[in-house]
Amino acid sequence: MKSFIVPEVLEEKKLIRYLGSIMPEASNGFLYKMLRKKNIVLNDKKADGNEALKSGDEIKIYFSDDTFFKFSKGSAVTENVTNKGLDNLVKSDNVGDSEDSIHEELNEVLERLDFKKHIIYEDSDILIINKPADLLSQKAKKEDISLTELVNFYLSREEDLNNTGFRAGVCNRLDRNTTGVISVGKSVKGLHALNDAIKNKYTDKWYLTLIEGRMEETIRKKAYLVKDRSHNKSSIYDDYREDAFVIETEFIPEHHYKYKGKTYTLIKVKLYTGKSHQIRAHLKHLGYRVVGDSKYGSKDNYKLFKKDFKLKHHLLHAGELSFYDNENVSEILRGKAFKAPPPKQFKNILSSMEVLD
Repeated sequence: MKSFIVPEVLEEKKLIRYLGSIMPEASNGFLYKMLRKKNIVLNDKKADGNEALKSGDEIKIYFSDDTFFKFSKGSAVTENVTNKGLDNLVKSDNVGDSEDSIHEELNEVLERLDFKKHIIYEDSDILIINKPADLLSQKAKKEDISLTELVNFYLSREEDLNNTGFRAGVCNRLDRNTTGVISVGKSVKGLHALNDAIKNKYTDKWYLTLIEGRMEETIRKKAYLVKDRSHNKSSIYDDYREDAFVIETEFIPEHHYKYKGKTYTLIKVKLYTGKSHQIRAHLKHLGYRVVGDSKYGSKDNYKLFKKDFKLKHHLLHAGELSFYDNENVSEILRGKAFKAPPPKQFKNILSSMEVLD
């Protein structure tokens, strides 16, 4: 008989999914059969597999050692786990690389970024991070190191998550060079709460960006976005197009600046929808360009700010993520707002410009 105590980080996970993490070589059909026959029990009682687990629940598996180890091959959840949190990731996504070298690389990136200083908020369920530029939210290629890998490696070092088989997940993505607030679920409860609030739009998302030109009044517009996946670029149209997504964005001018004879506007942006490159593409469609944007901006302006400020990416910052204060939102998020200060480079550029109003 094998016995497992459910850790707090896995609260609300379905029993059948937890069993699948313990015994990845076993089919769901087999596991359901074992539950029906009471060869697997929850808190010494028959279970159907759909139960939401609670911290401290005990799962007993009445298999022979040979049978159990046949089905648990490759699992990070065993009675005597020695994995270091990312071992399963390394084995599946980085075949040919040694575990030590992957961990060493992750550790080097964490230290180079001074990762802890980017943490805005952390509790047992969620982690809120102020993402720096030049960092993917999730990997695009197998060999990438993204925020997802960094977070899980950080948690494996800082907390006792090695034996749970749980992987923290990024719940709202930002482009590689967009900075600002990113939310991470550290537990099943946290993941469910964040994903539910974001999916059902119980959130407000505010961005800050610097654009070429003078925007005088607030603009709130609906439009149609078409994504060209072959060139990773979005186009915006006022009228419906086939395969288009309906988007809605609000732009609010905050301050006007002058630099080398040209006028710029610092604006706040509120997203009512969230599509790829929505803010930058929508601004271009309206006649404005984000400073530092090599994809949607002007070449001359990009060269100017690269030369004067060594700016190599667009100035777009996710400054605030807030959750509605109502019963539709989980208690662990209800009414909370998380703010991220703009990067030092963003502030330095603004301080170098003449303030007009």
